[in-house]
Amino acid sequence: MYRSVNAVLWLLLVSLLALAAVMLAACQSPTRAHKSEVEMVKLSEWAAADPQWAEMAHAATTPQWTKETLPRWVLPYLSGYGRKKPMGSSVAGIDRWHAQTFIWYTPETARYLYSEYSPPEVHYKKGSLPTYEAAVQKYTAGLAADRDKAVALVTKAMPELCPHPGTVPYSPRPCPADRALMDEPLLQSGRAWCNEQARVFIRLCQVAGIPARMVFIKAHVVAEFYADAHWSMADASNYCVFPDPEEVRLMSAQECHQDGPTKLAAAKAYQIRFEEMAGYSVEQLYSKRFAHIADETERDKAIAEAIKKKGRPKPKTLEECTARFNRFGMMNYPLPPECRE
Repeated sequence: MYRSVNAVLWLLLVSLLALAAVMLAACQSPTRAHKSEVEMVKLSEWAAADPQWAEMAHAATTPQWTKETLPRWVLPYLSGYGRKKPMGSSVAGIDRWHAQTFIWYTPETARYLYSEYSPPEVHYKKGSLPTYEAAVQKYTAGLAADRDKAVALVTKAMPELCPHPGTVPYSPRPCPADRALMDEPLLQSGRAWCNEQARVFIRLCQVAGIPARMVFIKAHVVAEFYADAHWSMADASNYCVFPDPEEVRLMSAQECHQDGPTKLAAAKAYQIRFEEMAGYSVEQLYSKRFAHIADETERDKAIAEAIKKKGRPKPKTLEECTARFNRFGMMNYPLPPECRE
């Protein structure tokens, strides 16, 4: 009798310990805890339930394919959650939606963003984005590794195909921020703001078979691409990547924002890049901006006036570069249905 009672008590103790282990794991991992509830939310339906918020996010003019389905527990970490005024008020359409619905990186979202959120593979349908395919073929010719292809696209393709109005080399002419252009017209326009440049770079990567996503940092939008089983941050406006302190591999946005040696290395990468741009020749700075002026004398006059008005780009201090790495968030930019296999 005593043996049977002891056996029952032993089984009860084991069961209680197992239950405690499950509860502890749930507390340590918000993703697992909420997945057990199997509660996913379509952002299109969530926005429709709040017309005022939907209007602020320009939901009506944003394609359905860019509106993600997320775990409900993620919603409070959306950039526009609970806001009465819009994020990215100068942009419109898809760009306004992106500004309102990216996911902030926090201790609660860290595991989700770097393990489950973004698909680690791309299924691009060949022929659906011909302008991007031509660019990928041109700038990645002879390259085999995904990392090398992505670096070539951000450092070589982007400054030539889609420069920024305020970053050297200056774009052919200023462009409105609220264009809300989609992929092909955006690349064909030959100029873009940082959020648009991030989208162009992501599409170039995806056409090349490389997963990529948007990264929102302090007053700026950059990107991450996935190569060698690792996310790497790339700035498609300043045309640079971020090597680790040992310069062995490229760093993710998470590493770039982590206090310590990795953030310092990221800041130094920016500082080096800004020093390079400060040393650009007049031709490098303005050749695209005034390329439409056929008369050489008139073009030189326009360049001289621009330099007098705007001046040359200046190097930035390490402190200024470090201040860029404050808070950041992520957003997927999936291929439209017609561009997927």
